[in-house]
Amino acid sequence: MPIATVAAIIKNDEGKILLTRRNVEPFKGQWCLPGGHIDTYESIKDAIIREVKEETGLDFEATFFNYSDEIIEERDIHATVMVFAGRGSGQVITQENEVSEFDWFSLEEAHLLPLAFEHNKILQEYSSKTYSKDEKAEILAEYSALRDEVLKRMDLRQNILTSTVLIAGTILAFSVPDETSPLVLLLYPILALFLATAWTQNDTRIWDIAQYIENEIESKLSGIKWETYIHRLNQSRIVRPLEVTAVGVFLATEVITVGLALLKTDFLVEGFSTEEWVLLAFALISLVQTIRTVRSRSKAMKKGRKE
Repeated sequence: MPIATVAAIIKNDEGKILLTRRNVEPFKGQWCLPGGHIDTYESIKDAIIREVKEETGLDFEATFFNYSDEIIEERDIHATVMVFAGRGSGQVITQENEVSEFDWFSLEEAHLLPLAFEHNKILQEYSSKTYSKDEKAEILAEYSALRDEVLKRMDLRQNILTSTVLIAGTILAFSVPDETSPLVLLLYPILALFLATAWTQNDTRIWDIAQYIENEIESKLSGIKWETYIHRLNQSRIVRPLEVTAVGVFLATEVITVGLALLKTDFLVEGFSTEEWVLLAFALISLVQTIRTVRSRSKAMKKGRKE
C-alpha cells in the first residue's frame, strides 16, 4: 500500500532552492527537498507547512504544484508525493536529528546532484513547467534544429556506406579483365579508410547531438523524451547492428580487393613488384586501421553510457 508524503520547493529572492542533507535513513547523507509524511487527520497543506517548519525553521507559503509517484523497489519505497512550491520567511534553523545541513542551489546545480528518493524527477518537472513561453519556444527551436541536423547526418552516414559499395563494385567490375593492373585494387583499401573515417565522424556527431538533446533539452521539457528512450533502449545492447553493418561493408570490400589483387598477379608464383609491395603494405595497414576506426566509436559509446 503506497503512503502519502509531501515535499517543498522553497525559492529565495535569487531564484535558488533550499535543499537539506538527510541525517537519517533511507538515503542518509544525500540532499533532498524538505518534506515528510502526512500525519493522521492532517491535510496535505498543513503537513507541508509543519514539515518545513520542523526541518528548516521557515514559515512556508505553500502553493500546490504537482504530485509525483515515487516507486523505488530496491528500497521497498512506494509513495505518492504531494509537491508544493513557494517562498519561506524567517531564518533557516535545521533540526539536527533529521537534517545535518542545508544550502541554497540553483536549479542547474540541483539537477546535477544525486538527490534522495526521486526528487531529481520532481525538479525536472518543476523546471519544465516554470519556463516562460518565450524560453520554451527557444528551447523547442533548438531541439528542432538539432533533430534536423541528426537526420541530415544519418542520411550522410547511409550515403557513405552506399557510396562505398558502389565504388568497390565499380573497381571490382573493371578489374576482372586480366590486363587490368592490381594497383587499382590495392588503392581501394586506402580510399575505404577515408570513407570509414568520414562515416565514424558522422556517427560520433550524431551521438554527441543526441546526448546533448537528452541532457540539456529533454531534462528541461516534459513530453519530449525520444533521445532518453533510445538511450535506455540501447544500453542493454552489447553489439550495435549499424556498427556491424559498417564494419562488414568496409572490411569485406577491402579484403575482397586485396585478395583479388593477389590472385591477379599469381602472387605465389610471380610475386609483387616494388610498387605493388608498397601498396600492399599500405592496403593491409588501412584494413587494420579501418577496423580500429569504426570500433573506436563503440568504445566511446560504452564509456559514455557508464558515465
